[in-house]
Amino acid sequence: MLSWMIIASFGIGSVAWFASLPPLWCTALAPLLVLLCTIVRNSYYTVLAIAIAGMAWGVIHGHRLIGSQLPEALEGQPVWVSGTVVGLPKTSPAQQATPGVTLQRFNFRVDGALCPQPSPDTSVCYAGVNYVRLSYFGEVVIKPGQRWRWQVSLKRIHSLANPGGFDYHTWLLQQSIGAAGYVRHHRLNQRLGDARWSIDRWRDSVASRLDRLLTDNPHSAIFKALLVGDKRAITAEQWQLYSRTGTIHLMVISGLHVGLISTLCFMVMRYSVLLVYRSGHADRFAAVMTVLVAMAYSMAAGLSLPTQRALVMVSVVMLALFSRRQMHPGQALATALLLCLLFDPLAPVSASFWLSFSAVGVLCFCSIGRYRTDRRQRIGWQAILHTTLWQSQYVVFIGLLPALMLWTAQCSVLAPVANLIAVPLFTVIIVPFTMLAAVISVIDSGSGVAIWMVLAQLLDWLLSGLVLLDSGSQVAVVDVELPSGTKKVIYMALTIAGIVMMLLPKGVPLRCYGVLLLIPLLVYSAPRPPLGAMQLHVLDVGQGLAIVVITRHHTLLYDVGAALDGDHDMVRSVIVPFLRTQSIDKLDRLVLSHGDNDHAGGWQSAIATLQPTQLDYGQWLDGMQLTGAMPCRQGQRWQWDGVSFEYLHPADIGLNQRQQERSSNNSSCVLKISTAGAQFLLTGDIERNVERELARTSRHKLQADVLIAPHHGSNTSSSWPLLKAVNPQHVVVSSGYRNRFGHPHQQVIARYQQLDITIHNTSAHGAVQFIVDSNQLLTVYHYRDRYQHYWYSASGFLAYNGH
Repeated sequence: MLSWMIIASFGIGSVAWFASLPPLWCTALAPLLVLLCTIVRNSYYTVLAIAIAGMAWGVIHGHRLIGSQLPEALEGQPVWVSGTVVGLPKTSPAQQATPGVTLQRFNFRVDGALCPQPSPDTSVCYAGVNYVRLSYFGEVVIKPGQRWRWQVSLKRIHSLANPGGFDYHTWLLQQSIGAAGYVRHHRLNQRLGDARWSIDRWRDSVASRLDRLLTDNPHSAIFKALLVGDKRAITAEQWQLYSRTGTIHLMVISGLHVGLISTLCFMVMRYSVLLVYRSGHADRFAAVMTVLVAMAYSMAAGLSLPTQRALVMVSVVMLALFSRRQMHPGQALATALLLCLLFDPLAPVSASFWLSFSAVGVLCFCSIGRYRTDRRQRIGWQAILHTTLWQSQYVVFIGLLPALMLWTAQCSVLAPVANLIAVPLFTVIIVPFTMLAAVISVIDSGSGVAIWMVLAQLLDWLLSGLVLLDSGSQVAVVDVELPSGTKKVIYMALTIAGIVMMLLPKGVPLRCYGVLLLIPLLVYSAPRPPLGAMQLHVLDVGQGLAIVVITRHHTLLYDVGAALDGDHDMVRSVIVPFLRTQSIDKLDRLVLSHGDNDHAGGWQSAIATLQPTQLDYGQWLDGMQLTGAMPCRQGQRWQWDGVSFEYLHPADIGLNQRQQERSSNNSSCVLKISTAGAQFLLTGDIERNVERELARTSRHKLQADVLIAPHHGSNTSSSWPLLKAVNPQHVVVSSGYRNRFGHPHQQVIARYQQLDITIHNTSAHGAVQFIVDSNQLLTVYHYRDRYQHYWYSASGFLAYNGH
């Protein structure tokens, strides 16, 4: 039983790594194969049949997901949709401040079909999409559970694709989101009422009540997150603190909290029954109540994927107790794994899946079948606290290292110390008494608020300790870079073998030498180019630009992408994670081509995080204070490690006069990068008049192998004089997917194609990497080509045709 569950799980999970899905009719062969193997009764054929049956389920799920995506023909078209608001809408400051107007984002469950007219005509409607993610800009406050009919504009789900970045596309797909877009203002938009039953409406009402009760409580955001999974009020700075100290799993409803509440519920229910009736049914009653409580608590978190997995694990264990069967922990874990994959075959592509199952697996490995060797016998709560305080923290920290290194390329060195205090505090006091305060508040709000104030004081002490711990450590988070290809497999195998050795029982020979097997991975750093060579990475930052140039001993960042609503910018979400994969934490030079938001929006974050030694700018920005900051000047040159850099524009006619005479776009720094093997031209947002000027005055310097498309491929740029002077082999267009400006313009694409220039577009290809040695341009890599999944090929990203 155990073996076939593992094989079936492997079959289901493997489909998530397919580059393309086999035809749906192939799945019909799976039942026939299983029947044949049942008749033949050959063990090898049985293993194959079970694996293929699992793959068939994964393929069916994949086709269902692809079928729920928006058809390409409906992208950008106004369509009508009716449905229900689900989840908790998130409100953000509008980019254009208008009294009473906010930007709200939320998920919308489609009740019917997408239709071009308000009155549905089933002959022209599309009924495949189940959920869409919408933005609403207006005065109406959107609440969960509301039913609406809207005219919307949608596009297929899409995300940025960069090394080290978050795969938002896959995350949306796991949430069954089939499209994203915005609500159009139309006179026939109408609210249809409220859903009869909505757990999200209850969650929102509880969160609103807590806001009223805890107006003066500084930690109301954490209490809301623990009770109903409402994380909207937790700030970006708080998330960063929790992440650096490894305590982020404590501040929201997670699998840990579901397991904790389930354990407490089982103990309380069992002992309560035993006090009243000395009956053998106490375990069964407690098991049923535990599943119900775990289900309720998971629903309070919005049934997120981590809580779903925890709920499955709890249900499996409680089912074994209810049926009075002896279930080995390994069998329980395998059962939970199979059930989770049956429910969500895409789970293996998420970090939380590996972290949660790794944690449970490691705890089982280190606690089952081992004899105690210490003389002090701990019982009851003493044993629980000993396990929680030390043993489980050490085991989980060591056991999760491979998953953390593989999925996040980071390891918080503060996590064991921080969790040594935080986990028992949350386990014994914060979570149970937060729920108790919520129950008491229904009867007497004053008493509930008093409990929350005491808990707030405890959280004050805890967070103060976390801040002190974080500030007192020179290195809070260790970045771990993994090699690629076969080396990656070897390094991870050594790491896993070393950790298994470290977690073996006491007395096993050579146990302590397992740490030596971790050294290769911990000391590995990404190789730098040799002297005279370089790497140039055009990162995918949507409608914007960010280019990283790496030489033997230096790093240059040209533009930083946009700063979006709230605390979100491309520096923290894209650039810093990418540099982490290259073992880079500081910049030698930061170049801000000009002041537009899509190029320089995150400049303050870049300076604070990456601490550049030199800052060059094409346009002065208010608040720019940095020693060594200076404007780009035509003719300015420098050389790093055998690689030459030179500014070709703007002319040195004085900063104030230049900015008065030129537009923001035409103030862009034009940078030429040259090696013996290849040349690159970085142009910012210059337009036709500057292009003609450069072609007239600097024609002999413009020739380059790679051109970064001026102004994202706008029709106001990439003129014939520039293209003929540069004569590039490759052009890179950094633009957003189906952006509102229509970049790159079709006429510009036609010019590139007429000159037989290879076109790379970040919106389709993801990050684009050029590797140059001292003699030639060696390789061009597309991030999406190197990390393929079937949902990318189905979305057309791997078959870019120029637009």
